[in-house]
Amino acid sequence: MVFKENPREDINNLVLLFLKLLEKIEPEIDLLKRKFNDLCEEIRRKGLLEQQGSNQWVREFEGKRCTIRVSLIHGRKGESATGADLFLEVKNRKILFVQSKRVGDNGRIVFNRFQLQKLIEVERQICDGSLVYLGSCSFEPVFSAFCFHLEFEGREWYRFFPTIVASPVRAAFYHLVMSNQGVREERLFHTWEVAFVLATRSSVNQKEFLNQGLSLDDFENMFWECKIGGPDIKEDVKRDVLLLYSLLTDRMIIWLDVELK
Repeated sequence: MVFKENPREDINNLVLLFLKLLEKIEPEIDLLKRKFNDLCEEIRRKGLLEQQGSNQWVREFEGKRCTIRVSLIHGRKGESATGADLFLEVKNRKILFVQSKRVGDNGRIVFNRFQLQKLIEVERQICDGSLVYLGSCSFEPVFSAFCFHLEFEGREWYRFFPTIVASPVRAAFYHLVMSNQGVREERLFHTWEVAFVLATRSSVNQKEFLNQGLSLDDFENMFWECKIGGPDIKEDVKRDVLLLYSLLTDRMIIWLDVELK
């Protein structure tokens, strides 16, 4: 497998975010950083790493307070991938899905609206909660009467509502890497927040995200305080959902399983 785009930045940003989350629980973080740096370099050179037999995990790292297993998923075997996303699982506790985006030289952040839709669908499938979804073609029953009224009245503007998820469960996020007066600024936003800002656009100026959302420290604290992330589910269900997402979006998924000791 090769990448259509250089995945170096995607992989680096996502692994750094993951290691930031681990700092809260793992005292041997420097050792894990070195091991993950080696793994990332191997992924960048080879793409998908070979699995051993029926075991889906390609690498296993031992920390003092956790064991980390790594699996790489790409639905289009033998084909190129457009980038990499992170799926983090704290075994039998919670899950998190993250896609990283960096601001362009023109000060704008470009989003793939199809991938945004699929990220929202992944969250819905994994969390299996009573999420409320508004889209140009799909409506949950709780909103059907309202939308029918708008259509009956000829108010077609409702079809241009951004995709919105209204739920206490927040499992799918965008990690935005921006530049604030020459200083790197990283913020995390739930998918519905990005969709709301985007509306019908596919790119926006970074000013609409600067100094907003969750900082890395906020994200770390809220993750371990169980204020963000979705409930863990069966392994086979997770794998099926991730494979479908990868197949549809043509993105490789770095699946990290963290088992606390």
